Amino acid sequence: MRAVNKIERRQEERFPQNLEMKLRELPDIEAAGDSRSAILSGRIQNISQRGVCIVTTDPQKVSSVLRCEIPICESQLRVTTLMRVRWTRKQDFMPEGFISGLETLL
Repeated sequence: MRAVNKIERRQEERFPQNLEMKLRELPDIEAAGDSRSAILSGRIQNISQRGVCIVTTDPQKVSSVLRCEIPICESQLRVTTLMRVRWTRKQDFMPEGFISGLETLL
């Protein structure tokens, strides 16, 4: 059996976190109808200079743009920013969980 060399694609160091994050998908400009979307919650697994990795109960749509509120430590203060979903997949160890990588846009 041949050993597979895994190429690390990450360019930034990751910092483990355990903070709740609020997110809302921005409406598609071309979509007709109701442009409101629900506020969702996610748990930040790690954070870097370029984005976050979050765990949610529902899969996030790849390439969608989200309005995200990231808490500062355990305080009531939150940083609001826009992020794009780069990837999402089902959690192996959590049946109702999905993990997603979000890239910071602002």
